[in-house]
Amino acid sequence: MEVKSHVSKDIKFKKFFRNRPPIPILLICIFEIIGLLLLPSAFGSEESVNLGLLYQIYLVLTGVLSIAIIYSLWKVMKIGIVIYIGAYVIHNIVALIVGNWMIGVLIIPFIGLILIGLNRKKFK
Repeated sequence: MEVKSHVSKDIKFKKFFRNRPPIPILLICIFEIIGLLLLPSAFGSEESVNLGLLYQIYLVLTGVLSIAIIYSLWKVMKIGIVIYIGAYVIHNIVALIVGNWMIGVLIIPFIGLILIGLNRKKFK
């Protein structure tokens, strides 16, 4: 009985890594996960305190979009590209309005788009 359990876990482990996305897409997913983990700290930021509920709603929507990006890019779905682009256009607009736009807000997603573009043929 224990042997079957071990074999089953081993098969699941191998299946997980066999079905992973290409390395560049995996890196984007990892960066999105890191951003998602850091998101709660933004609720205590100066912008969040000054702008109140509206900015906090934006932060929640950012979290939801990040989850959608991670899932769809991990599954190598074309909709993930659209969500990725849309989320970062919105993020740049909000950063400009709030006054905390920096060049990194533009460069990092651009690098992600280059990585996605290099693997676009693998998307379904």
